[in-house]
Amino acid sequence: MKNHECLECGKSFGKKWILMRHIDGVHLKIKDYMCEECEKSFFDKKSLNEHSAAVHVKIKDQKCKECGKSFGKKENLMRHIDTVHLKIKERTFHKEMKDHKCEECGMFFGLNSNLMKHIDVVHLKLRAHECKECGKSFGQKYHLMKHIDAVHLKLKEYKCEECGKSFGHKINLKLE
Repeated sequence: MKNHECLECGKSFGKKWILMRHIDGVHLKIKDYMCEECEKSFFDKKSLNEHSAAVHVKIKDQKCKECGKSFGKKENLMRHIDTVHLKIKERTFHKEMKDHKCEECGMFFGLNSNLMKHIDVVHLKLRAHECKECGKSFGQKYHLMKHIDAVHLKLKEYKCEECGKSFGHKINLKLE
């Protein structure tokens, strides 16, 4: 029975924690699951694991029947078919063209500056934002700030509704 409804979009969920995860990821755009390899952020652990398998472990089990190229995610295969074989340019929700393609991994970006940031952080592994406290470096300032808050300032903004214990990172708040 799906009796937990999102007031923003009307979608219903069987459990309250799934509704909360939906609100965080879809409507609030909170992405607390960060890939240690490239610092890309995700709203849930499943998406992070899929990313790791496809991008870093190089598991590419989604194969294009047209040309044989393989992809780690079905959505990337579908984007490939649309853009390469059907010649459909990818569009964002705001109808902007995403025509800046990363030649290394095939991802598309709406702005060239976002493509360049992606190449620097993901492929060149540049870490320009260094923690003055411990020396750990990050590719994005946002991730440095999250690190300082959780590790050095010991801020624990994620509280378990069941036991009341607080955590610095959402990933440590295990929802069951």
